[in-house]
Amino acid sequence: MKPFDKYSSYYNAIYKNKAYEEETFYINHLIKKFSPIEVEQVLELGCGTGGHARELLNYGYSVHGVDMSPGMIELAGEVNVKNNLFTCEQADIRELELNKKFDCILSLFHVMSYQVENTDFLNALRSARRHLKYEGLLIFDFWYGPGVLSDNPVIKERNFESDEVKIKRMTTPMINFNENIVDVKFDIEIRGKENGVTENLMELHRMRYFFLPEIKLFLELAKFEFTVAYSWLKEEIPSQKSWYVTIVAKAC
Repeated sequence: MKPFDKYSSYYNAIYKNKAYEEETFYINHLIKKFSPIEVEQVLELGCGTGGHARELLNYGYSVHGVDMSPGMIELAGEVNVKNNLFTCEQADIRELELNKKFDCILSLFHVMSYQVENTDFLNALRSARRHLKYEGLLIFDFWYGPGVLSDNPVIKERNFESDEVKIKRMTTPMINFNENIVDVKFDIEIRGKENGVTENLMELHRMRYFFLPEIKLFLELAKFEFTVAYSWLKEEIPSQKSWYVTIVAKAC
């Protein structure tokens, strides 16, 4: 089973408290600070259910989102119905061919860390470059190696609920130190509130953590100019305490 095959059905319930508004405020600030061109049209690689896109529309951007998961795109379509400045489609970001260029490309919530092979990551960057205007910005976040290795991921249990279901999620990580990968196993129990029916599902998400020298090398190979790396939601140089890092790069 591919990541999000079934998980997508419960994604909005699990992440209903995610700080989309705060995160998009931060991204908009980075666009205004670093973009040498006016940004109107945004391409979002790995748009999920449209949480960030919904907030980006409030800043006046038009957004086209792509995601590999049919379930995610189906849910993102609800944003499309409510605002025609957002469009979306199912696609693999490594092989994307839209025959259109955008002012800015975003890839948020660690989508790039799902590109676990060197070819996956490089192809995703090259795909972004094909769809970006000259001097347009690429902004993405990822799992940062020093942070992951100094504060190893641990087993966690969390509970969520929607109007219809209660959800219990057990997260079990396993670090593959020689591959720079964390295998994250999600065991999820979904219980209906009215009928009490229980569904159990398991998904394995392989997440790669990166280091800045390799990020810069990949960006150069994909014809990007590295601009800055910040700790996520901050304007600070990443440290060992930074689990997530934001990259801003410019198409050259």
